[in-house]
Amino acid sequence: MLGLLISLVFTGCARTKGEFIKLSTDIYPPKSEAQEILLIQNGIDRSYKEIGLVKAKGNRYTKDEECLEKILQIAKEAGADAVIKAHVEKTERLVSRQITAGKFPMSRKYKVKEPVCEGTAVVFTGNGAR
Repeated sequence: MLGLLISLVFTGCARTKGEFIKLSTDIYPPKSEAQEILLIQNGIDRSYKEIGLVKAKGNRYTKDEECLEKILQIAKEAGADAVIKAHVEKTERLVSRQITAGKFPMSRKYKVKEPVCEGTAVVFTGNGAR
């Protein structure tokens, strides 16, 4: 897509890291902490404009709700009215841990599942605008 500005904004906390991929050059004021935005798993029956893609990745201790809350926070900072097509997937990775049993160190490997959340940040247009 020619002329498409893609910028990455990384935000994070100890358990969940997120990013915003901007889909246009338009700038929207961030929503205040008191303002709520919608989280919708499917599309929405209102006119809207896509302003960016939101993604978050947690660690093995992160709950799905924390991951979804992170994409809402990122979208709110970008000025979105809602996150549509929101979903959570689990990724697996192999973790190795060194343990010492007596004099001999041993390595123990196990799988952990980590949540990855994605959605599309939108602003409402026309009669559905806030």
